[in-house]
Amino acid sequence: MLPYVKKFGGDSFGATIDKFVTVEISKRNDGLFNLIYPGHTELVDTKEKIKNPIVRQALISHNISEGFNIKSVSDIPPGSGLGSSGAFTVGLVSALHGLKGFVKSARDLAEEAADLEINQLKSPIGKHDQYMAAYGGFLHLIYRKEGGVTVRKVNVNDAIVKKLESELILVFSGMKRSASETLGVTAKRFESSKEIFADISVFRKYGSGLRNYLINNHIENFADGLKTLMAIKKQCFVNCTNEKLDKFMDEGYRLGAVGAKVIGAGGGGFVYFYVPKPNQTKFKKGITEAGGTVYPFSFVEAGSKIVSLS
Repeated sequence: MLPYVKKFGGDSFGATIDKFVTVEISKRNDGLFNLIYPGHTELVDTKEKIKNPIVRQALISHNISEGFNIKSVSDIPPGSGLGSSGAFTVGLVSALHGLKGFVKSARDLAEEAADLEINQLKSPIGKHDQYMAAYGGFLHLIYRKEGGVTVRKVNVNDAIVKKLESELILVFSGMKRSASETLGVTAKRFESSKEIFADISVFRKYGSGLRNYLINNHIENFADGLKTLMAIKKQCFVNCTNEKLDKFMDEGYRLGAVGAKVIGAGGGGFVYFYVPKPNQTKFKKGITEAGGTVYPFSFVEAGSKIVSLS
């Protein structure tokens, strides 16, 4: 959260998985803008009439005057907490530069995407998702008070990566939400309470400890710590969960999970559960019956890239 970072700096840790957002752009001869993205289509005669705020602002920022077809396809539901909005924005600005014959660096893409969402569209979010999408891999991101970001690639032992892939189960709760709306409540808390600074400092310290468990191959400690980390997160970000989501996570524990955490801003979306292999058959059956959808995944090292230009 920006008020905290401006005062203390900050950091985050994450990894990218094989769930992708693809953006396709092509020029039109009739001057119209045709947009196709999950759950929506648009056909308008000026970019200012585009309803999707990210697309509209990106085209304005790039001084686009001619018509375009823009299509986006996502492997995951929108508004689900896996950073799809940041990934879409990174992919979109990368494609716009590609049409002009430029291939931008991961840092340039991350910063442009973050500027578009945070400064131009005033979304109360951070830069984590944009940097993760642009760089890819296991990353420790350090946010400096003046606004810069230091990117550190984290080397996680291959055996630990395989263990995580086999025992972390990614589940869509079926509940969608807007990260901007969810984090907006927390942003207002900065205006009325000084306690949130202390709460986030505790969350940050504990999260750093879990990161170190992974780096030092102590995966059992990582799994055991997820429940405590989630409890601290709930104290910091008061609407990262709700009664329905709490019941969903409690059901996961009843089915054999030993750790769980809501991904991203929370309020719905995806939850990852740490489930030992002997419990997984029962867990997957039960969590599906509870309304969840299991998404098999693998970690990937690559960030955003242009697949083809024509």
